[in-house]
Amino acid sequence: MKNVPEIRFQEFSAPWEQQQLSQVTVNLDVKRIPIAKSKRIPGTTPYYGANGIQDYVQGFTHQGKFILIAEDGARDVNDYPIQLVSYRIWVNNHTHVLAPKETVDWWFIGMSLHKVNMRPYLTGTGRVKLTKADLQRITITMPTRAEQTKIGAFFQTFTQLITVKQRKLAKLRQLKKALQRHLFPAPGQLTPGFRFANFADNWQQRKHHFSCKNLKVTKKHQNHNLVLSS
Repeated sequence: MKNVPEIRFQEFSAPWEQQQLSQVTVNLDVKRIPIAKSKRIPGTTPYYGANGIQDYVQGFTHQGKFILIAEDGARDVNDYPIQLVSYRIWVNNHTHVLAPKETVDWWFIGMSLHKVNMRPYLTGTGRVKLTKADLQRITITMPTRAEQTKIGAFFQTFTQLITVKQRKLAKLRQLKKALQRHLFPAPGQLTPGFRFANFADNWQQRKHHFSCKNLKVTKKHQNHNLVLSS
């Protein structure tokens, strides 16, 4: 069948239809307000630019569920900055703000846009720009609302799981760094801050010498690996 994905939930069979972004979202760029860094009042609201959160400020420009797409200043046009955000946010003038219409699923639209090749819609060289007019004509393929919702919920759960794992990984890395600091003596010290039970002796400094004497280097021409043999 034409316009259907290779893998889909078994209860759906209808073909998908192409829609322009202007048909399924509402543009809210008019509410954007840029603030110079020196004039931002520190707060808890994420302040968004083209590539994500730049700061946290007081107040907000938008409240609800939104899709943010870089207007200009994208760091990577091959992995174009597209973010799904919710609740209260503050957005500057370097990223477009789209709200999904009630007839479509927010997460489905966001995931669909990640699959779009943005290059044909960008103008300029160097610091490329995605104009509002070009943004509106971006085309995505969409199923029924029920299938959108199921796909959107699936990817939302998947993304949340990744976020939880990333936070856990970050904490483990911090713990590893802390243990490295305390399980080895500080400069000028002979004992570490933390020790395993049953160990109390001072550590001793040693100088290690490595000699290449009696080593022969041979080269295997077939795979270009260097092999050391004594």
